[in-house]
Amino acid sequence: MKAMHMVTHEEHHGIPEGFAALSIDDNGWVGTNNGHPFAGQPALFPLTQAHAICYAWNTYDLHAMPCPENVAPEVLEWLT
Repeated sequence: MKAMHMVTHEEHHGIPEGFAALSIDDNGWVGTNNGHPFAGQPALFPLTQAHAICYAWNTYDLHAMPCPENVAPEVLEWLT
């Protein structure tokens, strides 16, 4: 599984405080202004949302999910 990483103001001063950009190993930025993960400007997420997305991506075991029927299909599609 490819890991997701947060880039915050501490790592890159071009990112406003309280926000983070997300990237996935070998897949580029999560969300860009032109739809191209390696060429576009990365989307900025509020820090708490970025933490939640990163946590879900890096630790969610879809095979051990207790109630997959309670997760929206578009969320499952994004996580897989």
